Amino acid sequence: MRRASAYAGLLLLAACAQVRDPQGGPKDVAPPRLLGAEPAPGTTGFTAGRIVLHFDERIRLERPNERIIISPPLSPAPEYRVLGGSDIEVLFRSPLRANTTYSIALGEAVLDLSEGNPAGSLTYVFSTGTALDSLRIHGVVRDAFTDAPGKDALVMLRTDTATDALRDSLPAYIARTDANGRFALEHLAAGRYGIGALRDRNANFRYDLPDEELGFRSAGVRAGDSASVDLRLFREEPAAQTVMEAKVTADRAWRMVLARPGRSLRLRSIDRTGGVLTWASEWSPGNDTVLLWPSDTTLLQDQRFAVYESDSLLDTLTYRTDKRMPFLLNATPRKGRSGENPVLRTSRPVARLLRTTAALATAQGQERIALNVDSTDRRTVHLAGVLPTEGPARLTLEPGTLEDIYGGRNDTLRLDLETLREGATGELRLSLQADTAGAPMGPLLLQLLNAQDERVLQLRVDQLPAKLALGTLPTGTYRLRLVVDTDGNGRWSTGVLGALRQPERVLRMAEAVNVRAGWELDLTWVIGLN
Repeated sequence: MRRASAYAGLLLLAACAQVRDPQGGPKDVAPPRLLGAEPAPGTTGFTAGRIVLHFDERIRLERPNERIIISPPLSPAPEYRVLGGSDIEVLFRSPLRANTTYSIALGEAVLDLSEGNPAGSLTYVFSTGTALDSLRIHGVVRDAFTDAPGKDALVMLRTDTATDALRDSLPAYIARTDANGRFALEHLAAGRYGIGALRDRNANFRYDLPDEELGFRSAGVRAGDSASVDLRLFREEPAAQTVMEAKVTADRAWRMVLARPGRSLRLRSIDRTGGVLTWASEWSPGNDTVLLWPSDTTLLQDQRFAVYESDSLLDTLTYRTDKRMPFLLNATPRKGRSGENPVLRTSRPVARLLRTTAALATAQGQERIALNVDSTDRRTVHLAGVLPTEGPARLTLEPGTLEDIYGGRNDTLRLDLETLREGATGELRLSLQADTAGAPMGPLLLQLLNAQDERVLQLRVDQLPAKLALGTLPTGTYRLRLVVDTDGNGRWSTGVLGALRQPERVLRMAEAVNVRAGWELDLTWVIGLN
């Protein structure tokens, strides 16, 4: 049974009922409730070395050093422990600042013992001065590219308004965003602050790791401002190229993840390989990941290579495999480009076709369809024939139809192909306009996305208004995205903290685009670029 409580102001205590052991009944879904504290919440002139928080049931702590946010932060952080089953002790291990209002947000760290229900948004506030500070700053954090809510990010205020303070100094105040990316920094002293958001990988309240995401506001913010503060999270593109990750796949490709989009890589053997060795490359759409396929895997185990981009040495790496390469070559069907046949994607590059046709079974009967390997992408096999426009279709590749660059061949492959119903395409045209005449802009990259948020096509737009023909598309749901390509490099660019450069703007059309069979769809998108 829970103990009763009543609240007024920050917290007022009422009489409590007796605590008893659970006697069964419905599942407990209620969170633990804070009944009181010593010293009392809202205490001014605070001089105690510890705080004890009293809850209405037995509780436990989960990752308190990570989940409990004390603002302003303390170093070293307080020690948290459970006393008597239903109390939490906060023991300060560093001196508190004079004339400062502190808040302790318990977050998801406090859970009831029986069912693990979190206590939720509980905050204990006190001041070492004569009054509680009462100003507030609120806003929202979102991903700069996807516009997804920036949940569980830290939002920090610093008395130093220079953006480099994100790297060098501890924040004056701190808060964590909720699941919707919203935040509220409360109980602030008057003044102007630098503000930034951070996914803090090493929990030191500083932007100091290459894989940390940050967002910042160049002009700073004043405590008490009523306007919402919007921050956009991004991972800063490093000035110098590096190899972030290198791993050999089960199919013997050397997969390298780069710190920034690349152009080409060159490998130079440090150890003798004993033969001629070449590499076939396959780059990701964003050019930040590459698969390198060696011409002869028998020469490579534990061989060292110097990796170059142009003439710049990036790293020295060892080609090392952990698994035995599967002998059989595999293939999976994928949609072709708009208006084209499906294609086959193989697990390794194909060296040659030992059979140039495959069996195609449809509702109308069986036939043979020609196969062709793509001249520039040897993991793509085209179906060079006319597929049925409706009904199921199954492609059968007999054993040994395909041979990869290592001599591996396929076993029998039976693949169900996705074919288009007759007339299951539509035309899409777009009129792109600015909301105001003379709106500032860079070149625009118009991107069409499918239902899986994958890019179907990209068009460059140099001036507005523009009329664009997006072509014949399979029926389905699409979305439109615009990248304001300020630097004109043909891709989205991240921000740079040191240069006070924000990430390039990304705009999304709010409404989805539904392409219907046999329809010609004309859309108008009025965009705001100011």
